Amino acid sequence: MIDSHHHLWRYSSDEYGWIPPGSPLAQDQLLPELAAATAAAGVSGTVVVQARQVIGESDWLLSLADQTPLIQGVIGWVPLIDEGIGKELERLSPHPKLKGVRHVLQEELDEYFLRDDFHRGLALLPSFGLRYDLLNFQRTAIDRRNSKFLPGEPTRPGHGFDMLAETAAALTGDIGRRQGAFDCQH
Repeated sequence: MIDSHHHLWRYSSDEYGWIPPGSPLAQDQLLPELAAATAAAGVSGTVVVQARQVIGESDWLLSLADQTPLIQGVIGWVPLIDEGIGKELERLSPHPKLKGVRHVLQEELDEYFLRDDFHRGLALLPSFGLRYDLLNFQRTAIDRRNSKFLPGEPTRPGHGFDMLAETAAALTGDIGRRQGAFDCQH
């Protein structure tokens, strides 16, 4: 069995401000914790996903992946809107465990997804053999029906823009039927 989405971190409230203080997540989640959790669950491989939007996160996750065969894939982060994104992709993409990247769109204004520079960065990914892992709120899902994305997390309700759960499920299902799109999170 493969765990298709998990995070690793050396917990710091400054670097992981989205984790509520005192929650079970507010502690280190490193290779020893991963090994124990996967052994207990009968998991033979994992895909680790970035939890911070800094290029150092991708480098760190790839270095952890080099330390264990348990991590079979990495979804990192790169600055897709940066003019020099091609150089970062050229540097990172040769790593055999880098499978894709994501940007947490739920933290951005809706217009972020429409930016030309964002789409320029997205357009480069296939030439490097990478996918984009889509993470967003329901309010932005409806405009993405005709896009080619790897839906990495269930579309989340948010901030007063709730849609019917059936509509979100239908949209995710439509994306999931596309060739090359996989969503193992339910």
